[in-house]
Amino acid sequence: MTIGIIGPELSGRQIQEHLRAISPETNTILYPRETTAGALEVIDQCEAECTAVLFTGVAVCASVIQHHDMVRAYEYVAKDAYSLMSTLQEMEQQGLALDDFSIDAVEPHVMEDAFSERGISPQHVCYFPFDSFEEQDHIQWHQDLWDRGEIKAILTGFVWVYHHFREKGYPVFYLSGSRFTTRDAFNRLMTRLELKEAHSAQIVVELIEMSPTGEGAGSYYSDRLRTCQSESAITEYCRKIQASFFRSGQSNYIIFANRGSVKREENYRWLYKLQSQILKIGLHPSIGIGIGSTAYQSEIHAQKALSYVKSGKDGYIYMIDEEGALVGPLGNEQSISYDLISHDAEVEEIAWHAGMSSAYIAKLMALIQLRGSAVFDVAELADCLGITTRSAHRIVNKLRAAGYASIRGKETSAAGRPKSLIELHLGKAAPAQS
Repeated sequence: MTIGIIGPELSGRQIQEHLRAISPETNTILYPRETTAGALEVIDQCEAECTAVLFTGVAVCASVIQHHDMVRAYEYVAKDAYSLMSTLQEMEQQGLALDDFSIDAVEPHVMEDAFSERGISPQHVCYFPFDSFEEQDHIQWHQDLWDRGEIKAILTGFVWVYHHFREKGYPVFYLSGSRFTTRDAFNRLMTRLELKEAHSAQIVVELIEMSPTGEGAGSYYSDRLRTCQSESAITEYCRKIQASFFRSGQSNYIIFANRGSVKREENYRWLYKLQSQILKIGLHPSIGIGIGSTAYQSEIHAQKALSYVKSGKDGYIYMIDEEGALVGPLGNEQSISYDLISHDAEVEEIAWHAGMSSAYIAKLMALIQLRGSAVFDVAELADCLGITTRSAHRIVNKLRAAGYASIRGKETSAAGRPKSLIELHLGKAAPAQS
């Protein structure tokens, strides 16, 4: 295992030394960057080369995750009461009073613990809240306090801030992490890593059910040929994601894979390529994906997703995750996620009044949130829901009768008849239309 350490070189070297003592068998690579913004320059390289990431402080960590979606497990080394007590001791050794100072990078309860442990009650301590992780903001804050004569010393957890004031000759002290805080961060990181690996190793079930297209019916030999061709395509797909598959019935297949492989972005491209290959053979594939805490639950979820696919329009792939949420259509810009088993009283009430399932209401609400608009034409609504236009008309009529939809107007175009625009009122009842 290799841990990448990201942050200023001073604190990074200290953490490296602590880790050698804590876990000698663990390899470390230091990616030194003196500013929080600079850490973004090395995060991609670090994640590519290392098993996990350890940031030298909360500011570096916050700055990176604000602009980067982490792939590896990560943690940061916090500043604790021991760090502050060590600094207070250093101030005392230099003859400075343990009062009239500014401090950043620690939380109020850490200060209280340190003061209590030292048996002191400072009367004037200026604390920088955790509302900015930019070094320049911290420099300006400390400087303003100094210029106003409110402080006689500066305590900082930022190496850049420390060097800035040290070069100017200010009484500045660096709050460094201790072996204890490094050990705590390392243990938290190991827990995160184990959870992430367990999560990634979850069993995912993909069900493929194939039926002949209009041109697909043929002789015994042509049917056998299509079967061989489709199985060859499935085999190639499974090879890419390191999965296994079994035939289940005449033309049904069950694929077992791990979550890490299935959740990769390219898997959806491969899955749609497989779907296209099978269509060219003359078979129509319906695909449902299930994720669960057990293989059994994954298969149940895959069955439900497959049923949803078969009840809607051709060409869509849906997934039900371990929380029971339906996600899809996968690979579609309109992809949404909503809970199939609603626990929202408002959703349940609307579904009861409209005579519809709560799943449909939840999906409509998710669509409104996704699009940022509650106005649809019927054809658009049918496409988003993956149902026929006729079915969409029935849903609209039910919602209008219950007071949850109204005619907004008509959209005219250069060709064809004007389209009626429907506004959904899910969350507030509208007067029923006659």
